[in-house]
Amino acid sequence: IYQCDWSSDVCSSDLQELIRASSVTSPPVDVEKISRDFGVPVVKNKALEFGFEAWITKLEGSYVIFLDPKKSYTRKRFSISHELGHWRIPWHNDTEYRCLKEDISEYGSTLRQKEYEANIFAAEILMPREWFKSDLHAIEITSISAARELAGKYEVSLQSAIFRCLEFCDHPCVFLVWDRNRLIKSWKASEAF
Repeated sequence: IYQCDWSSDVCSSDLQELIRASSVTSPPVDVEKISRDFGVPVVKNKALEFGFEAWITKLEGSYVIFLDPKKSYTRKRFSISHELGHWRIPWHNDTEYRCLKEDISEYGSTLRQKEYEANIFAAEILMPREWFKSDLHAIEITSISAARELAGKYEVSLQSAIFRCLEFCDHPCVFLVWDRNRLIKSWKASEAF
């Protein structure tokens, strides 16, 4: 899952244990409840500055997640899950992570690698692979409407649902993002593409 030393089976079982321990049995996963249950409170703080969407820090021996309350509902869910990734992934042992939008999308440095890993953790906890694969294969994928349906069920952004669909899709599929001049800015394809 994290494309590092921690094997997929260990990661998946760790995430399943987090979800199970919080008595979550179906989507959407209540990430605020999981955070509370494990003693990591979420503080919605309008005083977040300098473009931080969220951050996790250790205060008086306990971790706290600070969250920008102005973000969309799905963005807040993703941010909480991302910060929980920093808290839970064993080699993310810094006492604080302040996550800018750029930190999450640029790769290369050790910090960027940790942000990428926390993003993967967030996807895994918001859209647990076994649940999502089962739901994906139960619906017919003929258009973006399938991803839209899953985004609603899992309470994630459409883009997150599309990326997850591409991860598990058995068909050749591609997702393109283009600008106003119709120039492709980014793309992602299923393995079968």
